[in-house]
Amino acid sequence: AATHCLNTFLSAGWDNIVMMWDVRTAEVVRTFSKSKHVFKGGDPVDISQSGECVVSASSEVGGEILMWDSGGSGVLASTDMSVSAGSVTCCQFSKDYTSADIGVGTEGEA
Repeated sequence: AATHCLNTFLSAGWDNIVMMWDVRTAEVVRTFSKSKHVFKGGDPVDISQSGECVVSASSEVGGEILMWDSGGSGVLASTDMSVSAGSVTCCQFSKDYTSADIGVGTEGEA
């Protein structure tokens, strides 16, 4: 599994792919993707303090919040955001190591 450290970072884009990078090698070490899971801006991805999970938020109206196994085993959980009238632009794990909370922000009316 990945670790939450200064040697890795996440990127996401219009191509429906979240990439985990190792800054020491400038290489992608893992990808997470799902069709129609689009990222348009903000901070749409984060890694948990333990490094065990990655969360991503699709900015499509009514998109999903997905929690991924950072080791590459796929989606662990998903939440449908169709109850929101706005687009999800950011998501973030709690910085409390003992918490499983995830904060989500939207643009537009919620």
